[in-house]
Amino acid sequence: SGGMTPEEDNQRKLYNNLIRQNRGSYDLLCDIAGTDPFRETTITNSATYYQSDHIHLTSDGHKLLADKLVQVINEP
Repeated sequence: SGGMTPEEDNQRKLYNNLIRQNRGSYDLLCDIAGTDPFRETTITNSATYYQSDHIHLTSDGHKLLADKLVQVINEP
């Protein structure tokens, strides 16, 4: 996960799991990191979707993110 230390990555995973476990209390949850293609760790090495810091998205990455959000919002 980008430039995170192992400790930071563990904290991120714990926090994300907490959100997923309590998703029934939200109107909508879009778990970007838990969906394809963002689930694939190799995508963070993609210059198409991520800037050189492997954390921030490029324009193509933002489009991919927006497309995923629209898909989740439109799910019945």
